[in-house]
Amino acid sequence: MGSTGSKKLPPWQNEYNAVLRETNRERLFMHIEIAEAAVRMRLEAIDKSTDYDAERQAITDALAKLDLLKKRRLGYYGTGADAIT
Repeated sequence: MGSTGSKKLPPWQNEYNAVLRETNRERLFMHIEIAEAAVRMRLEAIDKSTDYDAERQAITDALAKLDLLKKRRLGYYGTGADAIT
């Protein structure tokens, strides 16, 4: 009975999906920042539990894709410790 399409998505995933749908480059950075914040909040919420391994993997994948979008579509490579040399 467990069709993934019928499940309510967690807030972080809704924000992530909004990034994937965004076509306006000027708004993309804002959407990425919102999604990253939602993802990090969720990671903090599930930090001590061992029941969320699949979601942790999905979050790890989403963060990597968000970083890639920032680099490829926005030319953002971070500053300081995040900078690519």
